[in-house]
Amino acid sequence: MLRQDKQSIELDLTDYSKEVVISNSDTDNREINSHKDLSCFDSNILCCPYCGDKDFIKAGKSRVKKKQNYRCKKCKTDFIDPKSRERCRRISPKTSRDKYFNPNILCCPECGTTEVRKRGIYADKEQQYQCKKKNCQRIFIDPKLRKIKKIAGIKCRFCHSENCVKGGFLKSCSKQGYICKDCGRKFDPDAKADKSPRLSLSEDVWDALTLGLKAPKTLGTRKLNFSPISQPWLKALAKKFIRFKAVNSKYNTISGCLKALRKFSRYLNEFYPEVNGMLDINRELIVDYVIYLNSELKPNAINDYVSKLKSFFEIGSRNNWFNIDQYLIGSEDHSKIETKPRYIPKTVLDQLKQYKHLLPRTIEIMVSLFLETGFRYSTLATIPLDCLELDYNHKWWIYRDRVKIPDGFKSPISTALAKEIKEQQSFIKQYFSDNEYLFASRDLGSREDNYVPQKNEPVKLGSYLYYLNKLAVRSKIKDDNGKIWKFSSHQFRHTFATEAINNGVPQHIVQKLLGHKSPEMTMVYAHIHDKTIIEELAKFQQNRTIDITGQIVSLELEGNPENLEWFTRKICAIALPNGYCGRPKIEGNCDIAGDVGCYLCPHFCTNKAFISVHKDQLERINEVLAKAYKYNWQLPIKKNEPIKQNLELIIATLEKSE
Repeated sequence: MLRQDKQSIELDLTDYSKEVVISNSDTDNREINSHKDLSCFDSNILCCPYCGDKDFIKAGKSRVKKKQNYRCKKCKTDFIDPKSRERCRRISPKTSRDKYFNPNILCCPECGTTEVRKRGIYADKEQQYQCKKKNCQRIFIDPKLRKIKKIAGIKCRFCHSENCVKGGFLKSCSKQGYICKDCGRKFDPDAKADKSPRLSLSEDVWDALTLGLKAPKTLGTRKLNFSPISQPWLKALAKKFIRFKAVNSKYNTISGCLKALRKFSRYLNEFYPEVNGMLDINRELIVDYVIYLNSELKPNAINDYVSKLKSFFEIGSRNNWFNIDQYLIGSEDHSKIETKPRYIPKTVLDQLKQYKHLLPRTIEIMVSLFLETGFRYSTLATIPLDCLELDYNHKWWIYRDRVKIPDGFKSPISTALAKEIKEQQSFIKQYFSDNEYLFASRDLGSREDNYVPQKNEPVKLGSYLYYLNKLAVRSKIKDDNGKIWKFSSHQFRHTFATEAINNGVPQHIVQKLLGHKSPEMTMVYAHIHDKTIIEELAKFQQNRTIDITGQIVSLELEGNPENLEWFTRKICAIALPNGYCGRPKIEGNCDIAGDVGCYLCPHFCTNKAFISVHKDQLERINEVLAKAYKYNWQLPIKKNEPIKQNLELIIATLEKSE
């Protein structure tokens, strides 16, 4: 064979412009490391590529690539089938990092040795070299020519260097990857730049994203500012504490902890400037701090600051950040809170419904949605634009993502509210067809009568309360004491829960609508009015059911009461002229004759609705007994005397006013 064919075949096996190292299988390693030339290599003939002899035997398969090996009987050299040799090339070649690359010295870029030999000329007429070390055998081109071969138009997205080469395909996106020769990183040039902030302990302002926290979009900020903490020792401990709490806490909790530490720092700076560490904090200082909080804040805020500071002391002591008394803050330091209803009174609610048309249309629809669904503000403000669904019963539902409890949910809404939401969707699409939120914040410069939405920005809580409280002052929305009512977002949630409970909605349904995990959470919002209590008590007095002994009957169902088949098999409640028969069907038919015999049956139940029937029956029984006693009829006396006693007990029990 010609020398040119030999070189072209060798160059076909390795692409030296990519600095390729051929993977070594069992057979390939013997062929590459041998000092023989492939002078007789022919991809169309199965013969020894070194001597050209066709007398050979099979020598098993290679362990790595499972290719058939052959052994020449003449020169005793192992080789593989030339037809499958090209397919043995590495598809994604491994690129070396070139630890010893130097464009001014001709040396091996892998091991740094200057013992190299020429390895022919590349197709672009560039001299190739090979390292002489047996454990290296690196093939490379002239270092002076490598700068010419750099890929134009590709910059490293980490160090912005243009000295980049191809580095195989990326598994994550199946695109061509590149390797920077300056920083050694592999990258995708089409990927977006990494703009995520990095946490720096030396800085006093942290971004919540550096801690893995997602701040609610309705707050408008995600910064954690340690600058107001003037004591360096307290600031360092506060940063440790915030990093520790950020592992399993929400942004609002972390922000509250930092706010409490800033408050404690201002107190120390003003009243105890001589404190230089945690060892100087004692019980007397904490008592003075609680007194200081009582003179400025309300009980809820006091308890929040004290509990956050107590958590700081406990976590710091548990993690050996400092040594401090375990009982520095006790339960007696918390203020007693008198629970008061936070729902909007009916008089204020009626005034709000009367004047809410004066609000911007977006805020007005938010108020309507608040009153009908009881959403949290963080949930309501981030409702997506496409949120409506019409079911097969022609009932409207609204989808929303719960921020506090991370799972989606849908709530039923009225047709009138669905119409208002459709109006809001059309309003948003007039300005932005690809907007993300249903209630977008107004653009800067727009007014109430010209509410221009801003793209992909939910209405901030401060803006929502500004419009509501401005309406309260302008329209003079007052409470029963004649004071201007101050609105808050959570009042609407309390109002929804209170109205639902007082209108007879079961508590477990209210719990599901509010998105609570436990009934105790729902009871915080449920305030039962006195009028409802009186009505429910009267309903109980009217409908309570008693048996023949005067005891109140409660039906205890065993098994699965939701199974209608079970219910019809177990229970057979029959309406009677004087009450109900609760005899189970499985016991067979009743053999008691007449209505009078029911007063002797343990399955008989009655209530106050039948009291007139019982009185008439008692009069008839008394007439029968009077005649029986007159003529001394023992059998009627024996039968009717127990009935009379049970009737008198039933009537007396039902007539009790309590």
